[in-house]
Amino acid sequence: MASVNYELHTLRQGRWALDSIYAEQDREKAINEAQMMERSAYIEAVKVVKDTFDPRRGMSTETVVYSSRPRDTGEGGRYRPRRVYRPVARHRASTKKSAPVAAPRAPGTAVSTHSPWPFLVKLFAIVVVSLILASLTSTAYIRLFY
Repeated sequence: MASVNYELHTLRQGRWALDSIYAEQDREKAINEAQMMERSAYIEAVKVVKDTFDPRRGMSTETVVYSSRPRDTGEGGRYRPRRVYRPVARHRASTKKSAPVAAPRAPGTAVSTHSPWPFLVKLFAIVVVSLILASLTSTAYIRLFY
């Protein structure tokens, strides 16, 4: 017997992604959810796909049962969500001097916040342990063979 489920797909920033899966009896629920999601500012389009899997043949068939039209994407084919304006907190002018603003970094570059001291302490400990082991082995070698 074939198994049926409904998949809700969303289009965001030009890419389709599987959002959720519904059972066979939840067809209307999947379509209602898709209609609600298409009102979102960050979703360009939605579709509900009926996925029928036949285990005897090992084949799956997909049928689109609901699809919304993609929103106007604007320049460059990329969707631009509506701007949401929020109130900005206003502060009184401070008498303290503000900290200097750092120069802008290139994208993808990391900011180094690590101190070199932990590395130097570990290196020092390794050198000390190595010297102790070297002196112990050379002392043992001298006692055994001389």
